[in-house]
Amino acid sequence: MLARQSEVNASDASFSRLAQSFSGLPNDLLNFHWDPVTCAVAVGWSGATVEELSLRTELNGEVLSFVEVPDGRPTQAVVDIDADAFVETWHSRVEAVQSQGARIRGW
Repeated sequence: MLARQSEVNASDASFSRLAQSFSGLPNDLLNFHWDPVTCAVAVGWSGATVEELSLRTELNGEVLSFVEVPDGRPTQAVVDIDADAFVETWHSRVEAVQSQGARIRGW
């Protein structure tokens, strides 16, 4: 169901046209990560500690959580970030884009 929702979202948002207009975007773009830390981790920012954890989902009332268990699904998870380094990197990139009016790529 999640995959189908992603495909519908991509179609509704015309992501394929966006991908054709910008060479840095993949042709099969389905979604954007709006969280800047998520984006940084996705492009390999070195300030995040990623570990493989064995997780399963657990529903407690109306709250769905990930729980670490020995027989869970192996999952890459961010377990720590260097918050000060992230804030400095984020601010410097935003300021550079604003002052230059250009797109900065990479972390």
